[in-house]
Amino acid sequence: INEFLAEKSDQSQDTKRLATNRELAFRGTEVRGEGFILSPEVAKEFIRKNPQNARVLFPYLGGEDLNTDPEHRPSRWVINFHEWPLGEAEKFPELLAILTEKVKPYRDSITKQIHEPDYWKFWDKRTANYKRISALNRVLVCAAISPTNAVTFIKPGIVFQNKIIIFPFNKGSHFSILQSSIHWEWVRMFTST
Repeated sequence: INEFLAEKSDQSQDTKRLATNRELAFRGTEVRGEGFILSPEVAKEFIRKNPQNARVLFPYLGGEDLNTDPEHRPSRWVINFHEWPLGEAEKFPELLAILTEKVKPYRDSITKQIHEPDYWKFWDKRTANYKRISALNRVLVCAAISPTNAVTFIKPGIVFQNKIIIFPFNKGSHFSILQSSIHWEWVRMFTST
């Protein structure tokens, strides 16, 4: 039942957000800088040369990965220095050098920053959200832009691109609701395209 209680909804009314739904979904991470992103081959070579690099190199799942790969494998990896100060990031000089060369000039050119000024950190990290899902064995995700209502389970421990919507649920019942035609019709009613 929608809030309009009518067969033909009058969408000129403003919808009201329910406070209880505030934490039920979140958007993935916006890294803001192509230097963070590596091919799987390059990332694995960095890990092979120095196994400590595995602490800061993670698979990076994007919306296109969900929509095109039947196994939903990330096609890229990402350098993730978490919330670390620069001194901690400097313990990984080869990876920090990539960000200094490719991300710092771009970040320095952005005026009136409202997000992270430290170029070696993601622009919009979503730290609290990742902490919430870290204890789960799987979470539900879907691409933010998709012509279908394709929801799937993914194991946490990776970085989700900002074009992924994450639902911190691991039960089949949540999958059934989000994958249902009722939910899909609701989504289509409240999205522009």
